[in-house]
Amino acid sequence: MDIKLKQVTEGKTRLFVPDPAVYKTPENAPVFYNPMMKTDRDISVIMLKKFLAKKAKIADIMSGLGTRAVRYAHEADLKVYANDIQPSAVKLIKKNAKLNKAKITTSIKDANLFLLENKYDKFDCIDIDPFGSPMQFLNSATRAISPKGGILCVTATDLGALSGNYPTTCFRRYFIKAGKSSFEHELGIRNLITVVFREAAKYNFSIEPLLSYYNLHYYRTFVRISGGKKSANRGIRGIGHIGYCKSCDYRQMHRLFDSLPEKCACGQKLEYFGPTWLANISDGEALKDIRYEHPIIGRCYCEADLPDLHYDLHVLAKALKRKEVPKLDKVLKKLEDRGYRATRTQFTSHGFKTNADYKAVKGIL
Repeated sequence: MDIKLKQVTEGKTRLFVPDPAVYKTPENAPVFYNPMMKTDRDISVIMLKKFLAKKAKIADIMSGLGTRAVRYAHEADLKVYANDIQPSAVKLIKKNAKLNKAKITTSIKDANLFLLENKYDKFDCIDIDPFGSPMQFLNSATRAISPKGGILCVTATDLGALSGNYPTTCFRRYFIKAGKSSFEHELGIRNLITVVFREAAKYNFSIEPLLSYYNLHYYRTFVRISGGKKSANRGIRGIGHIGYCKSCDYRQMHRLFDSLPEKCACGQKLEYFGPTWLANISDGEALKDIRYEHPIIGRCYCEADLPDLHYDLHVLAKALKRKEVPKLDKVLKKLEDRGYRATRTQFTSHGFKTNADYKAVKGIL
């Protein structure tokens, strides 16, 4: 079947994509292309240029028409392997590579089979960008990634499960207990990092999250792999449980083997989520040099070294029965005036992160 194409420009790369005037939506096109994911691809190019050496070996395992693959080869000067199960997609990858004079190795295989066939010839980076959950690809990716600083780029679009809005689905799919909270998307990101770590730990690897963010309809995390049992055991220290009180919006992180109190100070029963990732979800020092290259990276940099869960000012004010919601800037200033660190958060326009404990935050409101 001939695909009606239109040429577009994304970043510094030209691409032939299914003509939206003909196919109307990405789902109706013979080969998938989502222009809304341009932001994610822009960030990915920035990240891989920063953390991978030139000509590093990267696998784009569900490449579609090759948008990521061609941009990685053309803009980041990487050695790219683009795989897709659709022959029509791979044909378009080759066409886009030729348009940009980019050298790309292509294959037409199931993504897991492609990864397992390369488990002895490790990749420096593997990009996992599926429809829905990435879970079914993580084991194969962990076996094919370099244990010496390899980078896994993982996207998830099943926000309802990971964030705890569908707790049964979350437990069935990820084996994590989750529930509704005022920090749902941060919980979703932490749960995603957890399953990446869990798969890595099976093979005595640990992970270091470099950048993790929530945008539009997806979560995205970039993690660096390190090998060795000692490293994996240290990584377990970053896993634990979150105690949450729906009545007063109190929250507390607990290490994996800590004893867990049953009740909140307000007298209500605490609900526990986890095991989940408690440590930093981004690395401020690693992002320092690129924090101005994209607004999302900048926001993640500002809150990177504040690992405690963010507050939603509207939810917190309602829980504490405040008659008026204070201005966010005033709350931040009060926290800073009292010697605490505080910043806006990426997760909500009326949210903030701080190293102040719940009692101090409550006192300011």
